[in-house]
Amino acid sequence: SQIITGSTFEAYLELFKGNPRYQPGTREAKEKLLQHLINRTILLQYAEENGYADLEELSKHQHLSREEKETLILRRLLTDLVSSQVAISQTDIDRYLQNHPQLTRTHAEENIAAEKQQEIFHQLMNKLKKKHTITIYQENL
Repeated sequence: SQIITGSTFEAYLELFKGNPRYQPGTREAKEKLLQHLINRTILLQYAEENGYADLEELSKHQHLSREEKETLILRRLLTDLVSSQVAISQTDIDRYLQNHPQLTRTHAEENIAAEKQQEIFHQLMNKLKKKHTITIYQENL
């Protein structure tokens, strides 16, 4: 069990300072970033429980910050649990191209992969979140 405090969230928001895509000026943007932080926290806990914190890769990179190490762990975890689970058939591509004739086969395959990865990721997060109690205090947003 882990608590994300207001100060933890503020520190997380600091990571996005200067990035025009993530200006947490609106309540909606802050809520989206809070969901990212919740997902990240849950995934890191899952990764630790399943041996991802002991990746050989990490020992090669002693100089990395905690955030950089966590990013490497998350990348490996998501590759194993999401990306590697995506299978795309030629039929999938043909069907997609019928609805999007302006795309090349490569772009169609990339789009299908992204959609399938997103779906698998949402299923994974829903499964993991069921094991946690998540309470959001709106006054912190």
